[in-house]
Amino acid sequence: PVFIAAETKSSNSDIKIDIPISSGSITHLCGPSGVGKSVLIESIVGINGSFNVEVNDEQGDAIHLNDFRALIAYASQGSALFVATVRQNIAWMETVHDKSVESLMAIVDLPSKFIDQDIKYLSGGQKQRVIIARSLYLNKKILILDEPFVGLDSVATEQLVISIIREFPHTALLLCHHGKFKNREFVREVYLSDCFF
Repeated sequence: PVFIAAETKSSNSDIKIDIPISSGSITHLCGPSGVGKSVLIESIVGINGSFNVEVNDEQGDAIHLNDFRALIAYASQGSALFVATVRQNIAWMETVHDKSVESLMAIVDLPSKFIDQDIKYLSGGQKQRVIIARSLYLNKKILILDEPFVGLDSVATEQLVISIIREFPHTALLLCHHGKFKNREFVREVYLSDCFF
């Protein structure tokens, strides 16, 4: 396991939060809209500097942020897609002829008939599934998802999360999602109650 410590840089607040993540775990950042969940995630992955972020291993030794971030695959609601086919999008425009892309499509419940379909013909929910499959294609140890389930209902979202952990049992999943999970026993919740900014 690793432990992420984040502290706001704002002079108007002094808020710290600790997030433990470990192989095969699901950590859900939850809280009201505007509380700073996405800003926190963006700071963790390195695309926003609003938080000071430190990462330590279970012995308490510091892990260099660049080394930690090299372990991360990240997807968000606003992730851009290539003007290309589903196969090309999932494989990051690499030429792939094996069954790896189809396997990932199955995990995110996207029918294989779409594999060579141009991305523009997919619905919003299907595009979100492509974005998630593309993040899985990188096969990183940590998967961070920021509101990637737009267009999916709560049942589909929960099934998708369970499917990811079942197929990638050594991956730590950190996600930001407005909804609640029905089967909360398999999810560690980190609730952000006060607005950071």
